[in-house]
Amino acid sequence: DAPAKPACPDLQGQRILVVEDHPLTLGALQRELAACHASVETAASAADALRICRQARATGASYSLALIDLSLSGVSGLDLIQNLRREPAFAQLPIVLLINLGTVLPEGALTALGINCVVNKPLRREQVIASIERALPLTQATPPPPAGRIEERNAVLIVDDSLVNVHVLRRMSERLG
Repeated sequence: DAPAKPACPDLQGQRILVVEDHPLTLGALQRELAACHASVETAASAADALRICRQARATGASYSLALIDLSLSGVSGLDLIQNLRREPAFAQLPIVLLINLGTVLPEGALTALGINCVVNKPLRREQVIASIERALPLTQATPPPPAGRIEERNAVLIVDDSLVNVHVLRRMSERLG
């Protein structure tokens, strides 16, 4: 028997913003969060994220959490977070920062910017779920979506913004069975 996927946190009623400039990573995060019943909005750049946040604020809507990639094109994820923190409506927004493995952040940046959690890429489902559970006060969990044919085996979700890393990880997992 294949090991069970970790339970999805019940994200019903949670509005989550995902800011990621790599379409495959963005799509994978959106699917995982939607499978946990979250309302997911996406942005491919810092400028899009700021625009979406300001539109939400203008309509009285708010976000429960933001997942933000550090390595956005143009403006970095840290700059985006700094801009969000300047606006009172987003000063306390829980943030999960997505970083490339081995990235060194400026000392004190996480605390100074109020970043709740950091998840290393390539992303692993259980790490993303654990970071969401740490960042949000969730009490209920729903079972994961029903396993499909592929998930009945030991399945691996490979998400990375580097096609070379994806290829290498895919080949390694194929060799390991």
